[in-house]
Amino acid sequence: MEHYRERIPARGTSDCPFSQYHLHLSHPGSVFAHTHWHPEAEILYMKTGLVEVRCDKLVFSLSPGQIAFISPGTLHAIYALEADSSYDAFVFSFDLLSLQPT
Repeated sequence: MEHYRERIPARGTSDCPFSQYHLHLSHPGSVFAHTHWHPEAEILYMKTGLVEVRCDKLVFSLSPGQIAFISPGTLHAIYALEADSSYDAFVFSFDLLSLQPT
């Protein structure tokens, strides 16, 4: 499973471990995110079009206005099912939710 770990620098800063991404694809069948996992949680907010989300063995679609929560360490991938599909992704450490300073 380590092979699928997303290799990017830490999200945000130590005071605010959070990153926001806007993703858009014009062609159905395109891959938004190849199969990967990361130690942070992720919230997807669907803006336009339709995508297929694969989380471990669960497969579901998201349409505009819907959200999905991906737990830390969950293997996942996202594919465009319609033209002009877009979503916002919010990736964050659970430390962000702590009421105590780290």
